[in-house]
Amino acid sequence: MIRLIGFDLDDTLFDATELATQARIGGLKKIQECGLNYSLQEGINGLFEIVKEFGSNYTKHYDTLLKRMKNDPIKYEITMPDFKIPKYIAAGIMGYHDVKVKKIKPFKDVMDCLVDLQKIGYQIILISDGRAIKQYEKLHRLNILHFFTEIFISEEVGLKKPDPEFFNYCLREMDVLPSETVYIGDRMDRDIEPANSIGINTVLIHRKGKYDPIINGKKYRYQADREISSLEELMPFVKSIS
Repeated sequence: MIRLIGFDLDDTLFDATELATQARIGGLKKIQECGLNYSLQEGINGLFEIVKEFGSNYTKHYDTLLKRMKNDPIKYEITMPDFKIPKYIAAGIMGYHDVKVKKIKPFKDVMDCLVDLQKIGYQIILISDGRAIKQYEKLHRLNILHFFTEIFISEEVGLKKPDPEFFNYCLREMDVLPSETVYIGDRMDRDIEPANSIGINTVLIHRKGKYDPIINGKKYRYQADREISSLEELMPFVKSIS
């Protein structure tokens, strides 16, 4: 019998990849609006090189970009090479958050699914990598925090995907067996494989993001118990194994 439903967050319950892209570009546009004249396309290229180099959780994307701009004004087509970096860092951060706050929203199939699961009486948990404050902020802004019985975030737990022990820890805390659990995520490598390895019933959701096997064409030696394109398909699967 299924007692527990677990979800990943980013690119499973909302379009984190597209939101981050648009928010970063929003920050670059705000820098321009505040007076720094430069090639927006070169700025986009430079910023996403920094994201790739340092990771998405790096806290100084704009700091690093503006230092590189100041050191190489010709590349970025800057007409005023002598500028105050903190002024434009502040503008970039402001523009980033303006877009993020305005555009963050759950996928259209999320709210109905969570409402239905809650009505039936399933315990619902979140298992997510990331910084705790950032992940909780997303949950607040998406207005879905109240659906979850428990939240497990890697920074708080001290474990992270794809370590199977992260999933084991969550199940121990919830006092359920892997066979009593269904976990839904968008990544084969960080969601499906570790959950499968300890016997959790796994669902891969195709959100057409950069980690979707349909998009990136990667082949994996393992597979999810079920693959879906919408959370509307989740309940029939849960009922079939209950």
